[in-house]
Amino acid sequence: FSYNENFYLPKLDYYELKAIQAYVQKIISPFAKVEVVNTTFEKVKVTGQIKVSNKSGSGEFMKKLQRDLRNFICPWFSRRQEEMNLGGSIERDDIMTFIESLDYITYITKFSVVLIHYENGKFNISDSAMNKGTNNILKSTSPWSVLIPSDEHDIELIDQKKGALPEETKINTMKIGSDFVISSDEEDELIFPFYDHEKDTYYAIELDV
Repeated sequence: FSYNENFYLPKLDYYELKAIQAYVQKIISPFAKVEVVNTTFEKVKVTGQIKVSNKSGSGEFMKKLQRDLRNFICPWFSRRQEEMNLGGSIERDDIMTFIESLDYITYITKFSVVLIHYENGKFNISDSAMNKGTNNILKSTSPWSVLIPSDEHDIELIDQKKGALPEETKINTMKIGSDFVISSDEEDELIFPFYDHEKDTYYAIELDV
């Protein structure tokens, strides 16, 4: 199912990024190099079968589930005091426990979580169903990534409780737009974060704007 309700990703345009970069460059050492870029967003896609408390209102329940998943995965969108968690990870068991706690969900099965990555110009996925379902923790690929919900989860409504094992998601079943986002922004061509090979250290600057 697909649901949006005015969800948007906070991003600055090219000129705003350059303006911030110019300002930071003025107040740091002239020997330091600074690049300011937007964060990378990696999508979390939930798959499974659920039984709701009242099937006659299933459409509204599905929209509510999308909204509740969004608030759980990225609380900074609905609660302004929350900060983005850069370079984060997410646990399948945490999402499943959260869904089970919702008063309109009575049963969930065939459950897995897929994390969609974009790295070095290629898409790939991490799936909790891999390795016979032992992948409980899914991690973002970079220290500057932020996890967000997919526009379209793969959730099926069922009438009766019936146990089923999750199936591994194949990357060729993903969709451009809802799962994959292709960007032509100039700043996306840059490779970050900065890496000091001698010190084996990543460097990043976080700004509140």
